[in-house]
Formats: sequence, C-alpha cells, structure tokens
Amino acid sequence: MQPFSINSYLSDLCKSNVSSNDEQQLSPLQHSCLDALKHVGLPTRKTPGWQFLKMKSFFDQQYSSPTVLRQAIPEWVAADNREKYSVVMVDGVYSDALSNLPAHVDLRSFDFNVVQSSAEFKTWKSYLCTLPRYEIMSKLGLFLAGRAFSLDVGQIDKKTTLNVYRYYTQEHDCLYTEHASIKISAGANVHLVEHPPVFSKSARSISQCVLRNTVIQQGVGGMLQHDVLGDIFSTQSFFDHVVVSCSRDACYGRNALVSGDGIYRAYIQVNLCDQGAQSHVYGLAAPFQSGQLDTSLQVNHHAKNGTSRQTIKSVVSDQALSGFCGRVFVAKDAQQTDAGQISRGLLLSSRAQAVTKPELEIYADDVKCAHGATVGHIDQDALFYLRSRGLNDSSAKKLLVEGFLQSMIVCFNDVCLRDLAQSLLSRFLQSL
Repeated sequence: MQPFSINSYLSDLCKSNVSSNDEQQLSPLQHSCLDALKHVGLPTRKTPGWQFLKMKSFFDQQYSSPTVLRQAIPEWVAADNREKYSVVMVDGVYSDALSNLPAHVDLRSFDFNVVQSSAEFKTWKSYLCTLPRYEIMSKLGLFLAGRAFSLDVGQIDKKTTLNVYRYYTQEHDCLYTEHASIKISAGANVHLVEHPPVFSKSARSISQCVLRNTVIQQGVGGMLQHDVLGDIFSTQSFFDHVVVSCSRDACYGRNALVSGDGIYRAYIQVNLCDQGAQSHVYGLAAPFQSGQLDTSLQVNHHAKNGTSRQTIKSVVSDQALSGFCGRVFVAKDAQQTDAGQISRGLLLSSRAQAVTKPELEIYADDVKCAHGATVGHIDQDALFYLRSRGLNDSSAKKLLVEGFLQSMIVCFNDVCLRDLAQSLLSRFLQSL
C-alpha cells in the first residue's frame, strides 16, 4: 500500500473508491467495517466520545503500512531483558521465537481475514457489534488487519503472570494494527502486564500510529488483573480498544498509567454479564507539553449483585490535555448493583486542560450508585506550608505532584511494576 493519510483514505472509502474486485476480496468482517467507515466518517469535536481531542493534524499525517518483517529479529529486540513468561510482538506481529509461555497457556497466531467461519470470526464479529458506532479508529484497524492472535489460559491452582512486550522497528512513518482475543478459563487467576511499547531510537523522530483491539472473555469465577503502562512520545499516536466480558463471579481489575507528549486514546468497555461479577478500574494520565491523553470508559451491569469501581486521576502540565468520559449503565434486571465512579484532575499551568464527563444510566431501583468529579490547581495553602519549611517554589510544587501520583502508583501490587511506573513518570517530572 502506498503512503496515505487517514483523512484521504477514509474520504476515498466514503466515495466508494474501492474497486469491485477489491471489494470481492474483502472478508465479511472487513465488509462490516467498510460499511461503518462509510456511514460515520472521521470523528470531529462534535462526535460523541471525541469531544476532547484535537485530531486534524493527525488525520492529515502520511503513513505507510509496515513492511514484511525481516527474517532476522533486530539485535536490540532480541537482546532486551524480559520476564520469564512473555508474549512478544514485533511490528504488530506475534513472535514465537522470542515468546515463552507456560504449558497451560495456548497461543495461536492466524491470518485475520481467513477465519470467516471459525469461532474466532464469531468473537470478532460480536466485538464489532458491541462497539459504539463512533469508535471509528477501532473499525479502521479491523479493516486494515493482517494477522492476529488468540490466547487461551487454562485453569491452574496458582496465579499465572504473563508479560506482553511490544517492539516497533520500522524506520519510516508507519501505521500498525494489532488484534488479540484472550480467554480466561473458569476459576483461572491471571495477571496480564502490558509493558511500555519500545521503539527504535531513530523511530522516535518519525510519526508512528498504533491501532489496537483486544477482546477479553472471562469464565465463571475467573480473575484477571490487567496492568497497562505507557510512555507516549510526541510523534506517536495510540488508539487502544478493549472489550471485556465477565461471567458469574468473575473479576476484572485494570491499573493503567500513561504519560507522555503524544496522542493516546483508550476505549474500555466492561460487561458484567452474570450475577456477582466485579470490575475495578484505576487509571492515571500525566500528559505534558502538547500531549493529549483521553479515556472513554463504559461499565455495563447486566445482572444482579454486580460491583464496579472506577477511579481516574490526571495531572496535566504545559498546554497538554487530559479527557475522561465515564459511563455506568445498570440494566433493569441488575438489582443490588454497587457502582462508584471518581475522577480527579490536577492542573499545573494556566493553559493545561482536564475535562471530565461522568454519566450514570440506571434502570434498576435497588442499587447503590455514585459518581464525583473535581478539577483544580495545586492547593495554595499546602504550597505555602512547604515553602515555610524551607522548600523553594519549584521543589514544593514537585513534592505535591509526586504525592498525587503516588496515590495511584501504589495500586500496582507488584514492587517491580511500581518501580517501572515511577521511572515512566520521570519524563513528566523533569518537564515541570
């Protein structure tokens, strides 16, 4: 495929500039994505869920698809230190040679567009139907998809920790697509850690875009702790889409920490499908300079005795922007639901923006649901107190910010992850 901008590419699709021969070669899933792309078009500031991001320059940026992965894995990728059990992606493609999985974990890599009648196709078809019509970047990623992988975790007595590492080696402006379906067996206990994406040093000066889709299905009583870490550079754009389905008594936990001066948008949907299902989502966004970090989070309670918690914090400096749109839906049959949503934003400059939009949609009458949101600047009384104890203005401000950040870093149960989260925030703290 020749270099293209997302703007011109979607314009061509909307004008039906796809030949009949090309359309005949599309899979049914691609046809569905193509129909959605034609009907919705590019999101704007008026599009639901996209009110906060400034995207015009991004949509006009020229990208190429990644070239065929070279036979030899780059030395800097092969030599990187990784944890014991790992799933390794290179340029959006699963690498069997670098990955290491326990015996009870089954991973299959497949051509995304030749699974038309398999269970995998049904999974992705259902995923596509679940997405809101305005999640256009997810559908573009599915339309452009090449390969994907499915990960099945069998039941075992002890917790399984899997580490996901992503490397991007292309040295030209590039658009990557990544797609994964994850199935957690009944009663299984899994800790999934997504480490910060790693680019080659030369790639940090060129434009890189990643479109990622993940489907997670948890069996009865299954437990998944999903930790996500990211450091986004100014030339990088990430669009992460995650849809989770929890069966009876299953529990999904997510801790996410993303910092940087690039573009990052996450759409997370958690479906509590049966009674006793739980979800606990914690997130921290720390954009600086002209970074844009946006999260759209939807928790759907479909059955009784469900519990969900959402706690999202942001620290915004310079002229950066942080956005959060959170929605809790409680169906009529989801009696005795317990749901809470909290959003906190801390602004460190007069040009910084933190926008929050909490929503509750409740159709049951025996529930306990609450939400709260605050956005403000550093407490001047606390700043004065620290200055009166001998700290200068800069040190006092940084100490208060570090305290705000630590309140979310402690959510990571693993000491090594807390250290990694602390190191990720070093670029942000250095920018203050």
